[in-house]
Amino acid sequence: MQRNRILWCSAAMAGLVMLVSLTAIGANKPDVWKHDFTDAAKEAKQAARPLLIHFGATWCPPCRQMEKDVLHHADVRDLLAQQFVAVMIDSDQHPDLISQFEIKSLPTDVIIAPDGVIALKAEGGRDRKAYLAQLRNVLEQLAPKAETPAERPQGERLVQESPPGTARVSEPSREPVPEEKPATQVKLLVGLDRYSPVSLAKHRQWRKGKTDLALVYQGVVYLLCDAEEYREFQADPAKYAPRLLGCDPVVLLNSDRAVPGSTQFGAYFDGELFLFASPENRDRFKSSPTLYTKPQHVLKVDQVDGPRWR
Repeated sequence: MQRNRILWCSAAMAGLVMLVSLTAIGANKPDVWKHDFTDAAKEAKQAARPLLIHFGATWCPPCRQMEKDVLHHADVRDLLAQQFVAVMIDSDQHPDLISQFEIKSLPTDVIIAPDGVIALKAEGGRDRKAYLAQLRNVLEQLAPKAETPAERPQGERLVQESPPGTARVSEPSREPVPEEKPATQVKLLVGLDRYSPVSLAKHRQWRKGKTDLALVYQGVVYLLCDAEEYREFQADPAKYAPRLLGCDPVVLLNSDRAVPGSTQFGAYFDGELFLFASPENRDRFKSSPTLYTKPQHVLKVDQVDGPRWR
């Protein structure tokens, strides 16, 4: 009996030592979540990474739940460490940031692209799967188009687009500079002339969306009218966004050009919204819609001319 007790105590002690060791290892692992907004914003700018801002509060149950089940999960931490600069903000301690980003409810996540555009504003508690999907969707939308050497004259230097109010000129260099990487970046399109796609689809109403309720889908920024619309669009953007990035399907089929359609000339077919550059094109579409919807066109947002989000 005494020997059994000694063996049990030895096993328990070994387990305790292992637990303490694992805890120490976890404690030494750097936290991907920063807590100083200024430092995080500076780091994101220097690294040219998206800045993820998570707004929460100690008194907010959904915030605590997300912090427990989502924000510190290994999958989320790994993605943040590789692709983002993340900062966690206690809303009670930073009323200035609450005002700056027009935070209306908690928890809320805001992702700012390297060019300063708000790429995502997501409100409410989300599970780990939904949270990871949102982060990956933003990365996909922000991924720059790869440029092949054949598309660029030899020796030409590429200059990133300057902020409004500044002028920069890209001058050819006589000698190639292969060490330079393309720095061009496509700004996001503004969809539906700022009308809400959810109001249009559900109620056939042309209602202007709000800037603080903006969501990005396929490189296009859509504005929603209220929190309910925001959640509906966020859950299934393909259900509400116009087809072909809002380009005229008639022009696309006939000339292989991505010409934006107008909100003045729209039509629904099989529950999907199509926009046209002219009423004549809309009539052609209505006379034989399957002719224009059957071809599978894959468009990139940089192929489309139109107003850009600033």
